[in-house]
Amino acid sequence: MDSHEPSVDSKDREERIRARRLRITEKIQAKESGEAGTSVNVQKKKETDRKEVVKGKEQIAESRRKLRLLLEEGDEDVTKVRVEGDDRENQRRINEEAKRLDRRQKLLFAGGGP
Repeated sequence: MDSHEPSVDSKDREERIRARRLRITEKIQAKESGEAGTSVNVQKKKETDRKEVVKGKEQIAESRRKLRLLLEEGDEDVTKVRVEGDDRENQRRINEEAKRLDRRQKLLFAGGGP
């Protein structure tokens, strides 16, 4: 294991997993040795649990924020592609109409009338 104790507050996922496993192992050992009944351990457990709940809620909120941003960026990208495609199609139609009018004018002038 590392030279320092793993922390549940770490940004490294594996370290958080090791910290949880270590805490579980310590709980089991404390329960087996009869130390789990002391009020100090109960208070520490409550404090640790409260910190973990707060940390979990923060992580959920951050994940939701990131997902919302990704969705917004994705929607913007899709809209941009659609707008660019529509613009290209409109330009193509305008060019086709201009070419059609040019051909018609040439036919009218070359043929002497309709």
